[in-house]
Amino acid sequence: MTLIFKHVDAVVEELRANGKRALRLDPRSPATAIAYAAMMLELDEQCEQMGLEPTHLWQAAAGPTQAGVVLGARLLEWNIRVIGVAPIRWTDRTMGELSADIANRAAARLEAEVRIKPEEIENLDNYIGAGYAIPTPDGLAAMRLAARTDAILLDPVYTGKAMAGLIDHVRQGILTKDDTVIFLHTGGLPANFAFRDAIEQMSRAH
Repeated sequence: MTLIFKHVDAVVEELRANGKRALRLDPRSPATAIAYAAMMLELDEQCEQMGLEPTHLWQAAAGPTQAGVVLGARLLEWNIRVIGVAPIRWTDRTMGELSADIANRAAARLEAEVRIKPEEIENLDNYIGAGYAIPTPDGLAAMRLAARTDAILLDPVYTGKAMAGLIDHVRQGILTKDDTVIFLHTGGLPANFAFRDAIEQMSRAH
């Protein structure tokens, strides 16, 4: 992924040299984490209004997203397990180390005396498959199941793999009828256009 950043930086410099106004957004910025921490406040209010006491929050997460959710839960003193499903493996540090660092930088910006430790980050990297942005059979099957049963549209890069992990945990009995799970849909729908062939092949197979 560091190599990708270098390519993006090169494109940015080329655009600037041609007189364009180019800016590379930092995918590890604590700003994203702060936004998801704010989302947790809204989610907590909705759960209270609906009388729900969720035990787990499930999401696709590669750093800032889970950092913000974990930080928000801590600030709200919300006893909920935050499970992230990684779409990628970083080469410079673990997902726990990255997410904790982002969460702590976000907390500092919020002037909150909170510290998140790497071991507090629950992130699963066994649903990535062959690599980032490479669809998996289980991810595609999860997309089909969610669409057919609940009209939820997922993507094969992020949310499809996250849902595949959730389904697998249910089938293994790790998640049971006693659990109340929130699946956080983090977007990614436009990616489906780039994976049309894989999605159509999956559809024909069923």
